[in-house]
Amino acid sequence: LSSAMLSEFELARLERIEQNKKRMLEMGITGMARDLAARASPQKTPRKLSMKYTRRPITPESERRRSSRERTKISYVGMDDGAQDKSDRGYTKPARAPTRAPRAVFSVGGRVYDSERGVTCHWCRQKTVETHVACTG
Repeated sequence: LSSAMLSEFELARLERIEQNKKRMLEMGITGMARDLAARASPQKTPRKLSMKYTRRPITPESERRRSSRERTKISYVGMDDGAQDKSDRGYTKPARAPTRAPRAVFSVGGRVYDSERGVTCHWCRQKTVETHVACTG
């Protein structure tokens, strides 16, 4: 890098870097850092080759561990009462007419608030009809 292309700040920065390197050499910090890095580097351990998935042998039903609790057999055959359930295909929710809030028009302190035709104020989020009124709130 030529010094003609570097700014005054960059030249001062390079000078500070050189001073810091000299100071670190005088203190012996670079040698200590090198020794510490050599000690701290992990030793590579040989990796095992990829372990293949092995299936467990199938144990016979007679040897499997099972609870001794008595169980009742449940049969769901014939339990359908014919009523329509949400999980059945073709179930649709009954349609509801959309509801609208009633229009609110009122006046407070000389300002007319209109929920339908008003312009929303950035600060108070009220819908006022007068667009030239600045909100103080």
